[in-house]
Amino acid sequence: MSQIPLALEEVQAWPEPIVTTLSAAKQSQYEKRRGALLSMADGLALKTAANKHGVREGTLNDTLEKARTLAPDGMPWGWRACVPHRVRGASTAPTRLPENAVPGAFKQLVRHVEGLQDLLGGFKGTLPTRVKASSQFEKFFEKVLTHVRTRTGSSGYPFNAPDKGRRALLEFLKRARQRIVETEPEGEADEAAEAKQLQQVFELDVMERLEFDAHKMDAELYMEVESTRGRSVLRKIPCVWLLLVIDSVSRLILGWSLVMGRAYTQIDVLRVFSMSLLPWEPRDLLVPQMKYVVGSGVGTSCIEGQVLRGIVTAADNAMAHHAKLTTTNLARYHRGVIHLGRPRVPETRGILEAMFRQIENGAIRMLPGGFEPARDQDTPQHATTPYNPKDYPINLEAMHDLLDVIMAGHNATSLDSLHDHSALDVVRRHVQAGRWSFQSSRNVDDAERLMWDLQWVTIKGNIKEGRQPYVNFLRARYRGFGMRDRWDLVGDKFLASYNLNDLRTINLIDKKGELFVKLTALPPWSRTRHDFDLRKLISRWSKRGLFSIAGVDDAVDAYRAYVKSHARTSPLAPTQMAHLRPQPETARPGRTTASERAFVPRSGSVTFDYVKDPTK
Repeated sequence: MSQIPLALEEVQAWPEPIVTTLSAAKQSQYEKRRGALLSMADGLALKTAANKHGVREGTLNDTLEKARTLAPDGMPWGWRACVPHRVRGASTAPTRLPENAVPGAFKQLVRHVEGLQDLLGGFKGTLPTRVKASSQFEKFFEKVLTHVRTRTGSSGYPFNAPDKGRRALLEFLKRARQRIVETEPEGEADEAAEAKQLQQVFELDVMERLEFDAHKMDAELYMEVESTRGRSVLRKIPCVWLLLVIDSVSRLILGWSLVMGRAYTQIDVLRVFSMSLLPWEPRDLLVPQMKYVVGSGVGTSCIEGQVLRGIVTAADNAMAHHAKLTTTNLARYHRGVIHLGRPRVPETRGILEAMFRQIENGAIRMLPGGFEPARDQDTPQHATTPYNPKDYPINLEAMHDLLDVIMAGHNATSLDSLHDHSALDVVRRHVQAGRWSFQSSRNVDDAERLMWDLQWVTIKGNIKEGRQPYVNFLRARYRGFGMRDRWDLVGDKFLASYNLNDLRTINLIDKKGELFVKLTALPPWSRTRHDFDLRKLISRWSKRGLFSIAGVDDAVDAYRAYVKSHARTSPLAPTQMAHLRPQPETARPGRTTASERAFVPRSGSVTFDYVKDPTK
């Protein structure tokens, strides 16, 4: 029996466990033991407190002893000792090394080998599952075997077991973590109890957490590519990516982009965020029967013309997401916090993943060529429409029109998860209520600066040969009247500022940070507007000898001619032609839609999905 009286100051420092996950019987026992200890802290004797709360005297004495014992986390077990079977006392029976893999052998091994219990308690890595391995666990498993080998030798258990005790170790760690998950205070549980989303820790408001990702569309699309003879060749598009940035609280789509090709780049990522900072404009729809739903739109500018900005932007750490250019420009001009999470963990961006699934089910899979991917061997991939995609090749402009109408309509769709309100309704109420929001007068400037980059260049030239000063940048030569006959600048380095959407000109910045001179690219890069990705693509292909840009007037025209000449044989022809599609300007003039005839659905609410709202 403990001889030290229980003080109120002592029990106030004890950590509180979570008991809501326990059964009703265990919760009742916990409350009785806790009440008895509190009565002892108020001055009652142990026997009196036990009788008052219906606890056996020996049980209460054991609980008190365990409560004062230090747990593996360095804190007293405290109130956690009141949970039945939570704290198990060390056995006083002599231990011996187990000989074979029998039930309880691993527990006996832990008791027998000195320091093994502390080693197991210190492992905080990820545990493997049936579908995902864990290199952290495998390394720790080898460490455990080394620890046992140095103290007991290589004979006996676990070395004579078929898996050397791997499964027993995994089950031991799972049970240990499960006990902690059930009773630990919030925030002190191990990896198994960690929150997967920020809203599980904080109550988020509108535009306080944005989510961004790219999704490979479930559709086999075809496209007509023009050949050199002026005829169209039907080719399959290798892959189509849909890039989205949304507000996770209101489910509002802020910006989107469609990328043709096997992968998307950092330029594509920045372009989506750049467009999200600008007021949305309805497109001039190519198909006369296609209309925007009245009151729909993309982004927050549809609500009183205000463009709200996000605080935290969550994305995974894909290559295009964590590239230096992407993170630097987002931090400088999109502002806020960039949260790069683990890839292929959709739970961390659950709202966006659910929205991708909703758009797939309600729109993408209804296109000719739409399909539902294979789940396993018993459920292979199958088409979701009866239409042959070869009979309905896509038009890129019409495809962008369709997706813009879908995204705008989604924002005006009532969702179950928003209590039958639309995303625009939620943001509108937030603004009208005068709640805090992040706004800036530099939206247009920041949207443009997102698509700019800086790089050091060296001025070259030769006065003896009469070669005027110039700059080599991305396999192109740049000159300007401001450097004519400035031989004193040869060899000097300047910081070049350039627009990633248009590389026909670059600006040189002096040491004071001011514009020194504007340079223009020499042929064949000076005629057609082209972005950073297209410049790299043309340069790489010409360097490989696929075609030549030496002596031509326009490198983009030479690339277009090459694509047309190989339209029938190249599987990447649709992707190559998509690169030639003009990219939208960063800063767009305002446009009024007051004179446009509003389109109202024939009946009912707006919806693009025949399934239950997955965001609920």
